[in-house]
Amino acid sequence: MKRKTIPAGRLTAVLEQIHRGIERPVTVTEISKATGIPRRNIYECINLLIMQYDVPIGGVRSKGRHGIFIATNEAERTAAVTPLANSAREIQRRVNKLQQMEL
Repeated sequence: MKRKTIPAGRLTAVLEQIHRGIERPVTVTEISKATGIPRRNIYECINLLIMQYDVPIGGVRSKGRHGIFIATNEAERTAAVTPLANSAREIQRRVNKLQQMEL
């Protein structure tokens, strides 16, 4: 399936700042400084790039480095998906607990 064309503007400005591969992740703060786009808008752009344009952007928060990157292989995809899946489970546990509490 062919990827959709990403329109010029904020999305491309953000995408151009994200490195391919997990070895050189870039932080949202660094992207904000380079582009002048507020952090909140960068997170919106990242979500759009993933959800609408199928760009495999992942994040890393370990081994003294943190930031986002474009996954280039299955190992990098797994490195990006695993912490998201763990966070989703924790959030669901919290939702369940709140729903079960007596008020």
